Amino acid sequence: MDATDVEVSAWAMIKDRTSIECHVYPRSDEIEIRLGGLDGFDLIATSGGLRRLVDEAVAALREYDDAFVD
Repeated sequence: MDATDVEVSAWAMIKDRTSIECHVYPRSDEIEIRLGGLDGFDLIATSGGLRRLVDEAVAALREYDDAFVD
């Protein structure tokens, strides 16, 4: 699989009370993030991929918060 490919196209809604569980597998450089419990949505990322996701999420939250500033 190429670095720009997506294996599955899907979306998940994360609300204030959505269950979020994380499991770290350092030997395989994978972090599993499970949203919504056993029947929910699993996201698997490398450490670098998760860092990029967190950076983008923080930027999106800043943009969202800035939209409400007078």
